[in-house]
Amino acid sequence: MHAIQDTEPSLAEVFGALPLSIVYARRADLPAAREGGRIPLTPPFHVSDDDAYLLVPDDVGLGLVDVFAHADERALSDVLRTAVLVLGVIEREGRTTFLEIDDAARLGPMLGQMRYFLEQSADESALLALNGLEQAQVTVASELVDEAGLDAMLVGVQHIGPTWRVPPHRKDLAEVDPTHAWSRRLPDGRIGIEMVVFQEYEELVALLRPAALRPGIRSLPRV
Repeated sequence: MHAIQDTEPSLAEVFGALPLSIVYARRADLPAAREGGRIPLTPPFHVSDDDAYLLVPDDVGLGLVDVFAHADERALSDVLRTAVLVLGVIEREGRTTFLEIDDAARLGPMLGQMRYFLEQSADESALLALNGLEQAQVTVASELVDEAGLDAMLVGVQHIGPTWRVPPHRKDLAEVDPTHAWSRRLPDGRIGIEMVVFQEYEELVALLRPAALRPGIRSLPRV
């Protein structure tokens, strides 16, 4: 008989399975964050239930939403190059709030190592499957994708922009922020959803590689 050995999940598996609270630090401090230790944060900051964070330059800050809303490829490339994925805890000392880093990795290279959490056919079941992801349940009212957002991702080589908006008939949700995402067509024809950003007031939460969409009925040319 062979003993069953439990293996620890890799960093790529951990970051790919959790919602990441987005926090901010001075751009000059980000290289040090990759080495661990303690980094002072710039407001606003929100504590992650999973101690999982995406650390973004504070000169981007909440403007990260505008990067997606305006389909700013250059700014998105900058975020991929500079942002840091962190497992750690937020602590306060006097008037300064720090991120105590247990483990860290650069966003861009780590994203390339991640598997897509869900493989899903781009058919009529896609909306339910994507919005039903456990890690997508991060806000009170918004969702990952609606029909217009799904169609936008299935057209063309790349989509940077909104994937969910408040339905026009839901006047009670008028103040709810849209969801944004970056997706791209992969060499094998699938659509890889690379990054999703949810917003609830001043709190931003990211998902990395939540799903890859296989060609299906919905992705076929319409007549």
